Amino acid sequence: DKGVLPSYRPRLPVVCGGNLSAGGNGKTPLCGLLVQILQRRGFRPVILSRGYGARIVQPTLVSEQSTSAEVGDEPLILAKSCPVVVDPDRVRGMKFIEDRLLGDVVVMDDGFQHRRLRRTVDIVSVNVSTAAAVRDFLEAKVLPAGRFRER
Repeated sequence: DKGVLPSYRPRLPVVCGGNLSAGGNGKTPLCGLLVQILQRRGFRPVILSRGYGARIVQPTLVSEQSTSAEVGDEPLILAKSCPVVVDPDRVRGMKFIEDRLLGDVVVMDDGFQHRRLRRTVDIVSVNVSTAAAVRDFLEAKVLPAGRFRER
């Protein structure tokens, strides 16, 4: 954020759906909703995901032949609504999207802590659906003492 380390400035706008705490905050449904909103406004969104639990080591466009072992569960679900590119290296995945003209806006799933790829907009999802979730949010303890990824 301070410009000390290099970061890639993409040619396309990037909307990042992320969160501050680990697990169960609705990031993936948020990204799906963002895709629907963008499509209704005439955009051609593409989702960029690192593919949590995926085995791939290069940029991969999710297809009907893709398996959850290869690309992860969430990219398979999201690929029903728009193109999804999975790459553990998000900068490389972004360049893959740009080079192939896969869309005109990128929705980055779970990328709030990722700083090597610049974003246009960050949207943070916060789970306050239960009393325990509200308590966790108010306590804001950082991993491993709590659920927060950062202060």
